[in-house]
Amino acid sequence: RPEDLNLPANVVVKLVKDSLPKHVILSKEVRCAIGRAASLFVLYTTACANTISAGDKRKTVSSEDVIGAMRDMEMEQFISPLRKCLEAYRKCHAINKSNRPVTATKDSPGVINVEPVSPV
Repeated sequence: RPEDLNLPANVVVKLVKDSLPKHVILSKEVRCAIGRAASLFVLYTTACANTISAGDKRKTVSSEDVIGAMRDMEMEQFISPLRKCLEAYRKCHAINKSNRPVTATKDSPGVINVEPVSPV
């Protein structure tokens, strides 16, 4: 079913609300439209990244495939923030010498702060 491919509405709404000033109110139609647009973006990006990995005769989509998909979709402005998020994710999930995930500390709570990307 097509609606099964949508991102969870509560996650999308939280992301949108966190990026807007506090006084902005979103109508139900806007929340639905943004959720659908976000879902389509993720699906299209995944399809493009999968095409790249299939072209290299691989079944696993890698982070470099996603970055290549951004380039193919002419969304180069997202590559730098995406690399920063990827680096932060890798640091957060780094494995220490005892093979346990590194836990967040008071100084590095694992929160990723990224500058918003302005549309072209």
